Amino acid sequence: MQILAFSDLHGRHEIFDKLTPRLNWSTLDVIAACGDLTQFGDFADATAIVNKLQTLSQAEVFTIHGNCDPSEVLLAMQASGTALHQRTTHVQNQRFFGYGNVPPTPFGTRNELLESDILRDLENVEPFDIGLFHAPAYQINDEPRPGLHGGCHAIRDLIQRAKPKLMLHGHIHEGCGYTIYDYAKQKVIEAHKFSDQNEIHPLQLLPHWGVIINLAAAKNGAVQVIELEGDRVSIERIVV
Repeated sequence: MQILAFSDLHGRHEIFDKLTPRLNWSTLDVIAACGDLTQFGDFADATAIVNKLQTLSQAEVFTIHGNCDPSEVLLAMQASGTALHQRTTHVQNQRFFGYGNVPPTPFGTRNELLESDILRDLENVEPFDIGLFHAPAYQINDEPRPGLHGGCHAIRDLIQRAKPKLMLHGHIHEGCGYTIYDYAKQKVIEAHKFSDQNEIHPLQLLPHWGVIINLAAAKNGAVQVIELEGDRVSIERIVV
């Protein structure tokens, strides 16, 4: 399975035109947009971005909102049939789940919920293979600066329970990178921070391991092409 994954586009859809010389849109199976599709945009803004993605590729498009996406954006996602927030679906026998709300931030933005409310939203979610979130899990790819964590405890609890092979998120731009996590031992195996250059990372997962990727930020021209085959995961970060 080949996935184009990005987050934190913040309305800068011209990035997709710059990607065309670097990306074969026809080989994609899934496009995963993990929140902040717009910069406090409206129904028309979100619809235009989703339509552009659906024009460029025949891939299944999944979207979730972020804390810079007003309610009109979620309505546009739902109207387009791409919204994955609090939904599950299957592609090639892989179970996808999405969740867009975030814990409180210092900025008082949209779609912020108390941890207790997020916990209630997620308490009955069944195991899934690939998760799309906007917020990171607590203490994984979530530091806006060293020692300060902006991740979500409830999402950390969920992935520990669900054990996804792949978790995709954004939100904390400074935390962009990937973490290989051992769910059985509840510890980080490897953590890598992305640079502002193109990178390719071929990874081999052992049983009970998963890869958690902070995709930020597409507004700066960064997207990821992720290939899944058995226990192998390849991450190609493209910066345009």
